[in-house]
Amino acid sequence: MRIKMQTAILRTTVALFALSPFVMTSAQNAGELPDAESILDRFIEVTGGAEAYDDRRSQIVQGTMSIAVAGISGAITVYQEADDFYTSIDLPGVGIVESGVKDGVAWEHSLLQGARIKSGVERAQAVREATLNASVRWRELFPEVETAGMETIDGEDAYQVVMIPEEGGSQSVYFSVNSGLAVRTDMVAASQMGDIPLQVTMADYMEIGGILMPTTMTQSLAGQSIRISFESTEVNVDIPDEQFDLPAAVAALLK
Repeated sequence: MRIKMQTAILRTTVALFALSPFVMTSAQNAGELPDAESILDRFIEVTGGAEAYDDRRSQIVQGTMSIAVAGISGAITVYQEADDFYTSIDLPGVGIVESGVKDGVAWEHSLLQGARIKSGVERAQAVREATLNASVRWRELFPEVETAGMETIDGEDAYQVVMIPEEGGSQSVYFSVNSGLAVRTDMVAASQMGDIPLQVTMADYMEIGGILMPTTMTQSLAGQSIRISFESTEVNVDIPDEQFDLPAAVAALLK
Protein backbone atom coordinates (compact mmCIF):
# COMPACT_ATOMS: atom_id res chain seq x y z
CA MET A 1 0.00 0.00 0.00
CA ARG A 2 0.93 3.70 -0.20
CA ILE A 3 1.60 3.54 3.56
CA LYS A 4 4.49 1.14 3.06
CA MET A 5 6.96 4.00 2.82
CA GLN A 6 5.83 5.41 6.15
CA THR A 7 5.91 1.96 7.74
CA ALA A 8 9.47 1.51 6.54
CA ILE A 9 10.46 4.74 8.28
CA LEU A 10 8.90 3.68 11.55
CA ARG A 11 10.65 0.31 11.40
CA THR A 12 14.05 2.01 11.67
CA THR A 13 13.30 2.48 15.37
CA VAL A 14 12.81 -1.25 16.02
CA ALA A 15 16.39 -1.69 17.18
CA LEU A 16 15.77 0.84 19.97
CA PHE A 17 12.32 -0.09 21.29
CA ALA A 18 10.04 -3.09 21.98
CA LEU A 19 6.41 -2.88 20.96
CA SER A 20 3.45 -3.09 23.31
CA PRO A 21 0.69 -5.61 22.43
CA PHE A 22 -2.60 -4.60 20.87
CA VAL A 23 -6.13 -5.86 21.51
CA MET A 24 -8.40 -7.14 18.78
CA THR A 25 -12.10 -6.36 19.00
CA SER A 26 -15.29 -7.66 17.43
CA ALA A 27 -15.50 -9.25 13.99
CA GLN A 28 -18.41 -9.96 11.71
CA ASN A 29 -19.18 -13.11 9.84
CA ALA A 30 -16.79 -13.13 6.86
CA GLY A 31 -19.72 -13.97 4.58
CA GLU A 32 -21.24 -10.53 5.24
CA LEU A 33 -18.10 -8.63 4.27
CA PRO A 34 -16.94 -7.30 0.89
CA ASP A 35 -14.09 -9.15 -0.75
CA ALA A 36 -10.56 -7.92 -0.11
CA GLU A 37 -9.93 -7.05 -3.76
CA SER A 38 -12.80 -4.54 -3.81
CA ILE A 39 -11.62 -2.94 -0.54
CA LEU A 40 -8.07 -2.53 -1.84
CA ASP A 41 -9.21 -1.18 -5.20
CA ARG A 42 -11.56 1.24 -3.44
CA PHE A 43 -8.57 2.58 -1.47
CA ILE A 44 -6.79 3.29 -4.75
CA GLU A 45 -9.81 5.17 -6.09
CA VAL A 46 -10.57 7.27 -3.00
CA THR A 47 -6.93 8.33 -2.68
CA GLY A 48 -6.62 9.55 -6.24
CA GLY A 49 -7.03 6.72 -8.73
CA ALA A 50 -4.58 4.46 -10.54
CA GLU A 51 -3.55 7.12 -13.06
CA ALA A 52 -2.51 9.54 -10.31
CA TYR A 53 -0.29 6.86 -8.78
CA ASP A 54 1.17 5.91 -12.15
CA ASP A 55 2.03 9.56 -12.80
CA ARG A 56 4.16 9.71 -9.63
CA ARG A 57 7.74 8.78 -10.50
CA SER A 58 9.61 10.19 -7.49
CA GLN A 59 9.13 11.99 -4.19
CA ILE A 60 11.09 13.70 -1.42
CA VAL A 61 9.44 13.79 1.99
CA GLN A 62 10.56 15.73 5.05
CA GLY A 63 9.14 15.55 8.54
CA THR A 64 9.70 15.20 12.26
CA MET A 65 9.80 12.17 14.55
CA SER A 66 8.86 12.82 18.18
CA ILE A 67 9.23 10.47 21.16
CA ALA A 68 7.09 12.07 23.85
CA VAL A 69 8.25 10.12 26.90
CA ALA A 70 11.88 10.90 26.08
CA GLY A 71 11.15 14.50 25.23
CA ILE A 72 13.14 14.33 22.00
CA SER A 73 12.41 14.88 18.35
CA GLY A 74 14.44 14.77 15.20
CA ALA A 75 14.32 15.33 11.47
CA ILE A 76 13.36 12.73 8.86
CA THR A 77 14.17 12.91 5.17
CA VAL A 78 13.01 10.37 2.61
CA TYR A 79 13.96 9.96 -1.04
CA GLN A 80 12.03 7.53 -3.22
CA GLU A 81 12.18 6.75 -6.92
CA ALA A 82 10.83 3.58 -8.56
CA ASP A 83 12.11 0.76 -6.33
CA ASP A 84 15.01 2.74 -4.83
CA PHE A 85 14.57 4.17 -1.35
CA TYR A 86 16.64 6.15 1.16
CA THR A 87 15.72 7.57 4.55
CA SER A 88 17.65 9.24 7.34
CA ILE A 89 16.45 9.96 10.88
CA ASP A 90 18.53 12.30 13.05
CA LEU A 91 17.67 11.96 16.75
CA PRO A 92 19.56 13.73 19.58
CA GLY A 93 21.57 11.23 21.58
CA VAL A 94 21.15 8.59 18.89
CA GLY A 95 22.68 10.17 15.83
CA ILE A 96 21.74 9.58 12.23
CA VAL A 97 20.07 6.28 11.40
CA GLU A 98 20.08 5.55 7.66
CA SER A 99 18.36 2.81 5.72
CA GLY A 100 17.59 2.15 2.11
CA VAL A 101 17.11 -0.11 -0.87
CA LYS A 102 19.20 0.12 -4.03
CA ASP A 103 18.98 -2.35 -6.89
CA GLY A 104 17.42 -4.89 -4.54
CA VAL A 105 20.06 -4.47 -1.82
CA ALA A 106 18.43 -3.55 1.49
CA TRP A 107 20.67 -2.02 4.13
CA GLU A 108 20.96 -0.06 7.40
CA HIS A 109 23.69 2.11 8.85
CA SER A 110 24.03 3.91 12.19
CA LEU A 111 26.63 4.83 14.79
CA LEU A 112 24.98 2.51 17.31
CA GLN A 113 24.88 -0.61 15.15
CA GLY A 114 27.25 0.05 12.29
CA ALA A 115 26.54 -1.13 8.76
CA ARG A 116 24.63 -4.21 7.75
CA ILE A 117 22.87 -5.73 4.76
CA LYS A 118 19.45 -7.29 5.22
CA SER A 119 18.71 -10.79 3.99
CA GLY A 120 15.89 -13.31 3.88
CA VAL A 121 12.46 -12.24 5.07
CA GLU A 122 13.82 -8.95 6.44
CA ARG A 123 15.17 -8.03 3.00
CA ALA A 124 11.90 -9.05 1.32
CA GLN A 125 9.92 -6.80 3.66
CA ALA A 126 12.25 -3.87 3.08
CA VAL A 127 12.03 -4.23 -0.70
CA ARG A 128 8.21 -4.31 -0.61
CA GLU A 129 8.05 -1.29 1.68
CA ALA A 130 10.44 0.68 -0.53
CA THR A 131 8.26 0.28 -3.63
CA LEU A 132 6.93 3.56 -4.97
CA ASN A 133 3.23 3.39 -5.86
CA ALA A 134 2.85 0.11 -3.98
CA SER A 135 -0.90 0.70 -3.70
CA VAL A 136 -1.50 -0.01 -7.38
CA ARG A 137 0.93 -2.94 -7.30
CA TRP A 138 -0.68 -4.82 -4.43
CA ARG A 139 -1.52 -7.82 -6.62
CA GLU A 140 2.17 -8.17 -7.45
CA LEU A 141 3.39 -7.61 -3.89
CA PHE A 142 0.66 -9.59 -2.08
CA PRO A 143 -0.62 -12.46 -4.23
CA GLU A 144 -3.06 -13.60 -1.53
CA VAL A 145 -5.52 -11.28 0.25
CA GLU A 146 -8.69 -11.86 2.23
CA THR A 147 -11.22 -9.95 4.30
CA ALA A 148 -10.89 -11.37 7.82
CA GLY A 149 -13.43 -9.33 9.78
CA MET A 150 -14.10 -5.91 11.21
CA GLU A 151 -12.71 -3.87 14.06
CA THR A 152 -13.66 -0.61 15.70
CA ILE A 153 -10.71 1.78 15.63
CA ASP A 154 -11.09 5.11 17.42
CA GLY A 155 -14.87 4.70 17.23
CA GLU A 156 -14.84 3.98 13.51
CA ASP A 157 -15.75 0.67 11.86
CA ALA A 158 -12.98 -0.73 9.69
CA TYR A 159 -12.55 -3.78 7.48
CA GLN A 160 -9.58 -5.99 8.31
CA VAL A 161 -7.77 -7.11 5.15
CA VAL A 162 -5.08 -9.76 5.59
CA MET A 163 -2.35 -9.46 2.96
CA ILE A 164 0.04 -12.35 2.39
CA PRO A 165 3.27 -11.90 0.40
CA GLU A 166 5.23 -14.65 -1.32
CA GLU A 167 7.97 -14.34 1.30
CA GLY A 168 7.42 -13.41 4.94
CA GLY A 169 4.46 -13.20 7.26
CA SER A 170 1.06 -11.72 6.61
CA GLN A 171 -0.05 -8.26 7.65
CA SER A 172 -3.44 -6.76 8.39
CA VAL A 173 -4.49 -3.40 7.00
CA TYR A 174 -7.67 -1.81 8.34
CA PHE A 175 -9.79 0.33 6.01
CA SER A 176 -12.53 2.69 7.15
CA VAL A 177 -15.97 1.43 6.13
CA ASN A 178 -17.11 5.02 5.53
CA SER A 179 -14.15 6.63 3.80
CA GLY A 180 -12.28 3.67 2.36
CA LEU A 181 -9.00 5.06 3.74
CA ALA A 182 -6.41 2.92 5.52
CA VAL A 183 -6.42 3.74 9.24
CA ARG A 184 -4.08 1.13 10.74
CA THR A 185 -1.57 -1.55 9.84
CA ASP A 186 -0.64 -4.50 12.07
CA MET A 187 2.33 -6.62 11.10
CA VAL A 188 5.30 -8.53 12.43
CA ALA A 189 8.57 -6.98 11.29
CA ALA A 190 11.58 -9.20 10.74
CA SER A 191 14.69 -7.64 12.27
CA GLN A 192 18.16 -8.59 13.47
CA MET A 193 16.61 -8.78 16.95
CA GLY A 194 13.97 -11.26 15.81
CA ASP A 195 10.33 -10.86 14.89
CA ILE A 196 8.72 -7.76 16.41
CA PRO A 197 5.00 -6.89 16.20
CA LEU A 198 4.26 -3.45 14.79
CA GLN A 199 1.08 -1.41 14.95
CA VAL A 200 0.94 1.83 13.00
CA THR A 201 -2.01 4.21 12.80
CA MET A 202 -2.46 6.67 9.95
CA ALA A 203 -4.31 9.98 10.15
CA ASP A 204 -4.63 13.51 8.77
CA TYR A 205 -4.86 12.60 5.10
CA MET A 206 -4.05 15.44 2.73
CA GLU A 207 -4.05 15.70 -1.06
CA ILE A 208 -0.45 16.00 -2.27
CA GLY A 209 0.34 15.85 -5.95
CA GLY A 210 -3.00 14.30 -6.78
CA ILE A 211 -2.88 11.57 -4.11
CA LEU A 212 -4.38 11.55 -0.61
CA MET A 213 -1.59 10.74 1.85
CA PRO A 214 -1.59 10.32 5.64
CA THR A 215 0.57 13.07 7.12
CA THR A 216 0.58 11.74 10.69
CA MET A 217 1.81 8.28 11.67
CA THR A 218 1.80 6.99 15.25
CA GLN A 219 3.34 3.87 16.71
CA SER A 220 3.09 2.66 20.31
CA LEU A 221 6.33 1.19 21.65
CA ALA A 222 6.33 -0.47 25.08
CA GLY A 223 4.01 2.19 26.46
CA GLN A 224 5.78 4.94 24.55
CA SER A 225 4.43 6.80 21.57
CA ILE A 226 6.45 7.61 18.48
CA ARG A 227 4.80 10.15 16.24
CA ILE A 228 5.88 11.13 12.75
CA SER A 229 4.55 14.28 11.15
CA PHE A 230 5.21 14.77 7.44
CA GLU A 231 5.65 18.47 6.81
CA SER A 232 6.57 18.71 3.13
CA THR A 233 6.42 16.47 0.08
CA GLU A 234 7.87 17.19 -3.36
CA VAL A 235 6.71 14.93 -6.17
CA ASN A 236 8.19 14.17 -9.59
CA VAL A 237 11.46 15.90 -8.78
CA ASP A 238 14.82 14.93 -10.23
CA ILE A 239 16.79 12.99 -7.63
CA PRO A 240 20.52 12.48 -8.32
CA ASP A 241 21.40 8.81 -8.76
CA GLU A 242 24.06 9.08 -6.07
CA GLN A 243 21.38 9.83 -3.46
CA PHE A 244 20.60 6.12 -3.42
CA ASP A 245 24.22 4.94 -3.45
CA LEU A 246 25.17 2.58 -0.63
CA PRO A 247 27.26 4.20 2.13
CA ALA A 248 30.92 3.18 1.91
CA ALA A 249 30.63 1.01 5.03
CA VAL A 250 27.67 -0.85 3.52
CA ALA A 251 29.26 -1.20 0.08
CA ALA A 252 32.33 -2.73 1.73
CA LEU A 253 30.19 -5.59 3.02
CA LEU A 254 29.38 -6.63 -0.55
CA LYS A 255 33.03 -7.09 -1.52
